[in-house]
Amino acid sequence: MGNATGALTKIAAFTETAFNTTPGSPDGRLLAVQSFGLKAAEDRSTDPTLSGYRGQARTTADRRNVAGAIQVSVAPEDIGFWLTHLIGKPTVTGTGPYTHSFAVDPTGAGALPAGALFETDFGAGISTPGRYVRYSGCRLNQATLQVPSSGHPTLSMDWLGANFDADESSALDSTLTDTGHKAWNAKQVALELDDGATSVCFESFSMVFGNDLDADRYCVGNGGVRHDLPEGQFIATGQGTIYFDTAALMNKALNDTDAKIKVTLSRGDGLGSAGNESLVITIPLAVFAANTPSIDGPKGLKLDANWTAHRSTGEIGITAVLKNALAAVY
Repeated sequence: MGNATGALTKIAAFTETAFNTTPGSPDGRLLAVQSFGLKAAEDRSTDPTLSGYRGQARTTADRRNVAGAIQVSVAPEDIGFWLTHLIGKPTVTGTGPYTHSFAVDPTGAGALPAGALFETDFGAGISTPGRYVRYSGCRLNQATLQVPSSGHPTLSMDWLGANFDADESSALDSTLTDTGHKAWNAKQVALELDDGATSVCFESFSMVFGNDLDADRYCVGNGGVRHDLPEGQFIATGQGTIYFDTAALMNKALNDTDAKIKVTLSRGDGLGSAGNESLVITIPLAVFAANTPSIDGPKGLKLDANWTAHRSTGEIGITAVLKNALAAVY
C-alpha cells in the first residue's frame, strides 16, 4: 500500500485562457509552497418526500465547491505567477534580466487571467484514478503579504474554483517548468513611508489585497459547477505595529493625511540577474486610521498602524515591479 506525503507531492499550475477550461497546449509550472489547502467539496441533497418510512431516501450529489488557502514564502522565481492572478498580467521589458510591471488594468492587456488550473500529483504510491487531482476555474480572492522582522516574508492566499477531476490516469504536463525557489529573507526587506519623509520603526507589517470575487454564481443546468467568478473592487488594506518613538505617523493619522507606502524586497544589486532580484510594491495613496498608544506597563509604547488604500482620479495606482531572470512568469 502506498503512502502519500506532502514532501513528495508535486503541485503544478497552469494559467487558463478561458475560465474552467483546460489549456489546449498545457505548459505547467512546478510550484513551491509552504502549504496547499485548495481542495474539493460537494454538497449532498436530501429529498424531503414522505414515503411511509422513517428512514430518509439516499442523498444525491449537489453543488460542487473548490476553495482553500495556499501559503508560500515570497521568492523571485514564482512570485510573478501569484501577482499575475492577484493584480493582473504584467508588461515585460528587457532582454535578460527582465522587468515585470503589474498594475490594476480591468479591461486592458493587464487584466486578470481567466483563471488558473492546479494539479496535485500524490506520487507513484497512489494508483490511478486518484493519483492526479485537478482543480479548474480557480481565481485568487484575497492575499496577505506578511513582512516580519525575522524569517521570510510570506504570501497567504485564499482561492476559489469551479470544478475538480480525480479521474485522470496521467499528468496534464509531464515536463513541468521548474524555475527553482530561493526566498527573500527579512534582512532583504525595506519598508518606507512617504519616500522616507515619515520615519517609523515597524515591529510587524502586512498588506492585504482582495479581488472581491462573486462566489455565488451557479446556473440552472450547469451541473452544480460554478458558472464564473467575476471580480468586484480591488481592495487594499493593511495592519502594522510601530514602536512609539516618534509621533509622526500618529499625527499623520489624526490629521487625516494621505501616506505613500513602499515595500522593497531585494538581494544583490536588485537589477534582476540571478542572485540580484528585486520586488517593489508601491501604494501611492493610503490613509492610516486615527489611533493613539495605550500605556500597558513600564516598557516601551507601541502604536497600531492600520491603513486602507484608495484611488484619486482614474484607476487605483497600486503597482508591483519585479526584476528577475525569467522572461515569463505565468
